[in-house]
Amino acid sequence: MAFTVRVTEAQEKQLDELMALTGQATKAGFVLYMIENGKEIMKNDSKFRRVKALEEEIKLKEKEIAKIKTGK
Repeated sequence: MAFTVRVTEAQEKQLDELMALTGQATKAGFVLYMIENGKEIMKNDSKFRRVKALEEEIKLKEKEIAKIKTGK
């Protein structure tokens, strides 16, 4: 299967950066890499976002606890 994708210059730059990060020398290689690893990448991103949200919740709760302790 073959396909053509039209991208902007900014998207082309992003693609080049992602190719370098993943060690892929060709755009086709990068697309295959994303197909083969996409689920794992998305799972990890979801976990990362959940951890960040929980960390933010913890910060807010710690501030709330500090206010209660100081009586303010």
